Amino acid sequence: MIRIISCIFLILTFFSAHCMFCDDFTPWELELFFDGVLNEQLSSHGIPGAVISVVKDGEKAFSKGYGYADRERKIKATPDSTLFRIGSVSKLFVWTSVMQLSEKGMLDIHEDVNRYLEDFQIPDKFNSCITLAHLMTHTPGFEEQELGVFVAGKDQIDPLGSYLKKYMPVQMRPAGLLSSYSNYGTALAAYIVERVSGLPFHEYVRQNIYRPLTMNNSSFLQPPEGFPDAVSRGYFLDKSRMIAGDFEWIQAYPAGSMSSTADDIAKFMIAHLNKGAYGDARILSEATVKDMHERHFAHDELVNGWTWGFMELNTQGYQILWHGGDTYLFHSAVYLFPELGLGIFVSYNCPAGAKARIDLLKAFMAKYLKSETVDKPEPVTPHGNASLLSGSYLDIRTNFSTPEKLMTLLNPVDIVMINDHTLLFGDNAWIETEPMVFRNSESMELLVFRKNEGGRYVMFRANNPTTAYIKLSALTTPAFQKAFIAICFMLFASAVLCWPLGLFRVSRRKAETSAFCVMAGSLMWLGCAISSYFIYSIYKIITEYGFSLGVPVEMNFLLKLSYIILFFALIVFLMLFAVWKKSCWTPILRYYYSLMAVFLILFTWWLVYWNLIFFHFPD
Repeated sequence: MIRIISCIFLILTFFSAHCMFCDDFTPWELELFFDGVLNEQLSSHGIPGAVISVVKDGEKAFSKGYGYADRERKIKATPDSTLFRIGSVSKLFVWTSVMQLSEKGMLDIHEDVNRYLEDFQIPDKFNSCITLAHLMTHTPGFEEQELGVFVAGKDQIDPLGSYLKKYMPVQMRPAGLLSSYSNYGTALAAYIVERVSGLPFHEYVRQNIYRPLTMNNSSFLQPPEGFPDAVSRGYFLDKSRMIAGDFEWIQAYPAGSMSSTADDIAKFMIAHLNKGAYGDARILSEATVKDMHERHFAHDELVNGWTWGFMELNTQGYQILWHGGDTYLFHSAVYLFPELGLGIFVSYNCPAGAKARIDLLKAFMAKYLKSETVDKPEPVTPHGNASLLSGSYLDIRTNFSTPEKLMTLLNPVDIVMINDHTLLFGDNAWIETEPMVFRNSESMELLVFRKNEGGRYVMFRANNPTTAYIKLSALTTPAFQKAFIAICFMLFASAVLCWPLGLFRVSRRKAETSAFCVMAGSLMWLGCAISSYFIYSIYKIITEYGFSLGVPVEMNFLLKLSYIILFFALIVFLMLFAVWKKSCWTPILRYYYSLMAVFLILFTWWLVYWNLIFFHFPD
């Protein structure tokens, strides 16, 4: 009897693993699959806990918790009562709110956002207004700004309008031109929902989305009220040990503060897959959902783009609408397959979840969905363009106008030429299959290159519509900038150490040194000493956390110190001519002084380039 049952089980498992997604799969079969995947992920990556929910054809098909919500107290993660921080999956609730008000005629998504703002206005920098449609496709042209998104505690959270006014980013390009993911843009849209509806955004969502969907275990409040022990702790890896982190406070709260359960997110997925309806309730009309799920922006017809708020991930012949969610400690994702009536939500409570959520989707598709055969791409162009396209690129989702720009030094985007038709990007080889289009040698993903109006090459990655990459000139590459500042530091440090020794040797041979020469040498030495300290301090500040939790402690002091460096650089350079005229010291020391004078001036150029002089942060 046991052998017969085992055979039946093997046959069913084999069948389910070799068919396209089946309507007759069962919760126990899904549980068998996800138990294997998630338990392996928790074990191999040291992830404390995760939750998942799957919906199909208007019903919840499966949900479960894995591991711990609180490992120290041995509290299990559950899909119905454990709240996970879902990060930017929160944005889908902002865009759903915008579309609700648009449907009611209270918002025009193609109207200038300034029409809905009274206490501040978005500057019209390019004579083309920014609209809610631009915000929903992340194309308003804003620079990236981490400062102010997270804060260290509840007492530092400003009202939403105050935050938006205080931390307004610079618009770097005309709206609608390129996509650059924007937390600020999402928070701005939520504030417009507040202004139009007359309700705080978190209250609007509670009344118009949570309540009709019976999402009783969800909240934008920080921490969620009424759930004192239900919110999962977040964890991070510290020297091979998993440590529980503190609650993460998000000032731009509509962009990422929501806490929810897997079962609650299942209801939201059902409503979007069921044309706006959940049971007898409706949060959007069929026409609005159809519009919301259609493509409204893409960098190129060959790459995935944006619907109103969802990212496209069209792969293996399936349309997938998805959105990730990342805090520092939690990583989540929602994947919708509208044609299949299928939705998946997963959330992890440690940084390893960032990769694990993608691996889970790949494993699910490999098991349940018919996969396209990935043949090795072959170059079809007679003359490859790899030599034109290799080099360093700038991710446009960066800051340009504040010292946050320094963060670009941490993650250079380098593309290396292997041969005329092949580029190395990341860990993969990309082969040119048509002019300016390169395909991943291991998958169907594309890199598409185009020239912008200024004649510079721009790269679009097919599976990442959140940004574009612009090719840099040699002097602006991170490699050159880091090499330059390293040379400055070594030269300035050598002056601090060696200049007094040189003067000592001269003083032993010459009994007299003019007061001017003493002053010139002393000012040069002080300028180099202060500059060395400045460079060392900046090196300590540039970490992966950057400005995300506020202005680093030393930064405001360093910004004041930069004016002193400028003063010394100018004085030392102006004294250079008199130093030679008066024949101060020996010729070697005069050349050495000249070298320091020139590099102090060049260092001030470096300070200007990185916004480290003539800049102050908002109070």
